[in-house]
Amino acid sequence: YSLVEDVGAAFARERFGDRAGAVFKPVTPELFAYLGDDWKKYNQTYDPKTKLTDDQKRAMIDLCRFVTQADDPTFAAQIGRWIDIDALARYLAVTVWMVELDGILGPGQN
Repeated sequence: YSLVEDVGAAFARERFGDRAGAVFKPVTPELFAYLGDDWKKYNQTYDPKTKLTDDQKRAMIDLCRFVTQADDPTFAAQIGRWIDIDALARYLAVTVWMVELDGILGPGQN
């Protein structure tokens, strides 16, 4: 655990200037399923690799609720509040180029 946390922290520091962000290693093919308002139901599913604040836990729960329950027009209008669309597009382009099948476009476990 500490090695993964150290590598994640080093990556975040190098790319973003700090390590304040949440790092997860999801272990589910059903990313962003809304499991209710209790973080305990999400902890194993999202396998956090950094110590999460209560605000970060709440943000993940709220994102899952939004992704699961928003209608199409609301989703399209508001997803940019939750996710950096340009960064996600670059990430997905590299993922497809590398034919990385064990991540978000595959079973969603890395």
